[in-house]
Parts: sequence; structure tokens; C-alpha cells
Amino acid sequence: MDYITLSNGVKMPQLGYGVFQIPSADAKTVLFLIHGTKKMLVA
Repeated sequence: MDYITLSNGVKMPQLGYGVFQIPSADAKTVLFLIHGTKKMLVA
């Protein structure tokens, strides 16, 4: 796994979910589920 080092020295894993190629109906479901987790995602 590749990591990025932030300006404060913390290393963060690079993750890519590839949602840009899924049908819009499925994208709405994905966004709803992500929002429901109450976690911050960085795009």
C-alpha cells in the first residue's frame, strides 16, 4: 500500500474506490451509505 505524508508528519494510506465509473443510481446509494457512516473521507 502507498502512503502520503501530511504536513504534520502523519502518514495516511492512499485509497481509491473508483466510484466515478459506476451508474448514477448506484452512486446515489454509495453516497448515502458513506454519509451514514459519519466518517470523514478525503477525495
